[in-house]
Amino acid sequence: MPKVSPDDINQAMKIAFPLNHDDLAEVIETRKGYARTRLLVKPHYIRPGEYISGPTQMGMVDHAAYAAVFTLTGLELMALTANINIDFLKPCQGSVVDARATIIETGKRSLTCEVIITTDKNFNPSSRARVKYVLPRTS
Repeated sequence: MPKVSPDDINQAMKIAFPLNHDDLAEVIETRKGYARTRLLVKPHYIRPGEYISGPTQMGMVDHAAYAAVFTLTGLELMALTANINIDFLKPCQGSVVDARATIIETGKRSLTCEVIITTDKNFNPSSRARVKYVLPRTS
């Protein structure tokens, strides 16, 4: 069972990031070591060719991984992104973007996630990423 629910994470994000919470993806599902986020595409996420931009996809990857970390740690807002490695597999097009993050490795102070991006137009991955998060030191 996850330590936090989607509603817990969404509420924490609104408080922690008040200036841009309208642009954050919504966490729609959590399980222990897993989180799924969804983003309704807005015009400013689109680049020429009607593609969802790389920065938008990277933001989705980071947000989904952050949420997956919370499923194991609770709302540890000081967990920090240490590394993101993303492969853009094909053009990302659609009106809804989903990111599915799964914790694949845990260490004493770090967690690594694999994240897959899909859209409502194509359920095959548009991109995939590995994200490493570092947890704060405890006294």
